[in-house]
Amino acid sequence: METRKLGKINEDISLLGFGTMRYPRLGEGFDIEQLRAMFDTAMNAGVNYYDTAYVYDNGQSEQLLGELLIDRYPRQRFYVADKMPGWKLPEGGGPAEMMAILDESLERLHTDYVDFYLIHSLSVESWSALLDKGVGDFLARLRESAKVRYIGFSFHDLPEQLPPIVDFFDWDFAQIQLNYFDWE
Repeated sequence: METRKLGKINEDISLLGFGTMRYPRLGEGFDIEQLRAMFDTAMNAGVNYYDTAYVYDNGQSEQLLGELLIDRYPRQRFYVADKMPGWKLPEGGGPAEMMAILDESLERLHTDYVDFYLIHSLSVESWSALLDKGVGDFLARLRESAKVRYIGFSFHDLPEQLPPIVDFFDWDFAQIQLNYFDWE
């Protein structure tokens, strides 16, 4: 598997990542055998970047990633990316509730840290709401925490809305929704 250094992050990341938003189904549940085989195939092929989120499959994505990857392979062989959904914060929620979401994710994942932690699905509206909820304090706490190695965000808005987010914090990376075939 070909790898690249990710920006200023001095890590060799596989060019192909494994997204866990949609696991294979079997009846009403998940096809665990197929999923185990998928993780084994990816690991044997050198894929080392696994992406999940707090909200994927109502948290079951994190749980299955923990059981079928993290519990079965040496942790230093792969990177885990996870995401904090600001829209899931309770009314009046702030940095403490953001940290509680991270802690719940870590418990589901069966690990004490994630490599890449993203503020999930930012747009101009969601970013404004997170600023009001104290996301800056949360990011500062994350930077000091051993629970997260690299801090980033995923972005789902117009390009002109990106600079204020980029300039707000010393981000390690960004994940941007982009269609190679249709830039408009």
